[in-house]
Amino acid sequence: MVFVDLEKAYDRVPREVLWWALKMKGMPGKYVRLVRAMYRASRTCVRSAAGTTGSIDVAVGLHQGSALSPYLFLLIMDALTSDLQDEAPWCMLFADDIVLVGEEGIEVQSRLTGWQRRLESVGLKISRSKTEYLCCDFGGLSSPVPMSLDGAILPICSDVKYLGSLIQGDGGIDRAVQHRINAGWMKWRQVTATTCDPRMPIRLKGKIYKSIIRPVVMYGTPVAALAAAAAPAAEDKKEEKETKKEESESDDEDMDFGLFD
Repeated sequence: MVFVDLEKAYDRVPREVLWWALKMKGMPGKYVRLVRAMYRASRTCVRSAAGTTGSIDVAVGLHQGSALSPYLFLLIMDALTSDLQDEAPWCMLFADDIVLVGEEGIEVQSRLTGWQRRLESVGLKISRSKTEYLCCDFGGLSSPVPMSLDGAILPICSDVKYLGSLIQGDGGIDRAVQHRINAGWMKWRQVTATTCDPRMPIRLKGKIYKSIIRPVVMYGTPVAALAAAAAPAAEDKKEEKETKKEESESDDEDMDFGLFD
């Protein structure tokens, strides 16, 4: 699977693509005119230690900090890639985070190339340094297939952090669990001045634990449970493959001896 990262996704969206996406998704005309009015004559300035620059025209990108921008970006992504999308879990989109999954490396490479051509044809750009490739080798059944982006080979990761959860290539959960434990300890250290203060009521300490520490530790644990349940099946497949390999080698030896009888 490939975890695609877009460089400055909101800042690179051309306004023409935004108007086209609104039309393609059937947005009522009055809302299109309203959005156009929001982006008409957009100007900004830059403040630094040396002073403030003059007004600069902004002719590309979505407004930063606007509650409407994530929705507009989703409309654009859906309109651009509607024919490239597959059902989950083969294709997953969350804002500007894209995950492409396939059973074979060639299949994933084909999807990655198609998405790259489509997105970069309208001005968006896939990050070569932040896009990650995770080869799921459940039980050592296959060898990693190199994945490239414009000729540059993507590094193969043993685990990838996606939406706050750690996904391991071997299907295990040991590093994911340790990651949750470390995150919980980090949160504990941030509030230790309060939780270890004998003057603070026990009820307040309990509320701090339930609202700050426990959610961090428990985040994503249902997914970890599913991964743990799937691990024995992967191990059985590995043993079955090794058994078949040994039987095949044994049959080859018997055939060799038969030639010299």
